[in-house]
Amino acid sequence: MIKKILISFLFIFIVSCGFQPILKNFDMSKVVVKEINITGKNELAYLLSTKLKFNQDNNLGKYILNMNISETTNIATRNSSGIATEENFTINLSLNVLDSKNNSLITETFSETKKLEVTNSISQDQTTKNIERAKFIETLAQKVKFRIIFLSNKTK
Repeated sequence: MIKKILISFLFIFIVSCGFQPILKNFDMSKVVVKEINITGKNELAYLLSTKLKFNQDNNLGKYILNMNISETTNIATRNSSGIATEENFTINLSLNVLDSKNNSLITETFSETKKLEVTNSISQDQTTKNIERAKFIETLAQKVKFRIIFLSNKTK
C-alpha cells in the first residue's frame, strides 16, 4: 500500500514539475553545420560520417566540427600457457566544435570499450570486432548529435 502511494506521489511530482526531454521536439534539420572534418582510420571515419546526418552549408552553418577517431586493441587476459583469451577493444572520439569565427565552443572526448573473447578463428574474431565497431560508432554518433543539439538549444 505504501509503495502504491509513493509511486503515485512520484508520478504526480514528475508530471507537474515541468520536465521535458531535450530531444522530444527537436528537429535535426534545423541544425546546419558549416564543415565536418573527420581524421583517423578511413573505415572509422567513413562509418562515422554516414551516421552523422547534419545539413551542411558553408554560408548558413554556424558550427565547424573537427573529430579524430581511433581504435585500439590490447590484451586483457591470458591463459596459463600465455595465449591471449580476451582483449579490450576501444574506440576513442575526440570532438572539437568551433563557431563560424573559429572560437572553440566544446572540446570533448568520448570512448567506448568492450572486452572481447579471442577464439581460434581469425574470421570469427574479425566479424565480432566489426559488429562491435558498428555499435560503437552508432553510440558515438548519438553522443556527438546530442552535444550539438544541446549546444544549439543553449545558443538560441
